[in-house]
Amino acid sequence: MELLGGTLAGLAGMAIFVGSFWVVCKANHDHRIPWLRRPARFPRRVYAYRVVAVVLLLLAVRAWAEVLGTWSVLVIVLPLIPIAVLNGQHNRRVALASSP
Repeated sequence: MELLGGTLAGLAGMAIFVGSFWVVCKANHDHRIPWLRRPARFPRRVYAYRVVAVVLLLLAVRAWAEVLGTWSVLVIVLPLIPIAVLNGQHNRRVALASSP
């Protein structure tokens, strides 16, 4: 039962983290989003979303630590995969819209 709760917490944390990036994309619909720095517009509510997401991901790590050991820390890295894809798509869309 603990693994089910950890899995649900991980999925919820991942969804909230990706949703927070979606908010940043919508705020910067005409600006590129840098990979490592803050974008031109960064809504303050994103901080709250990301805190909740990280707490849920840490709960998932704790639940999966018994089964996976130290490899359970990779649960925190999983939301970065869809965010990297979304960031690339957003930047490509902005570049195409700004080109003549």
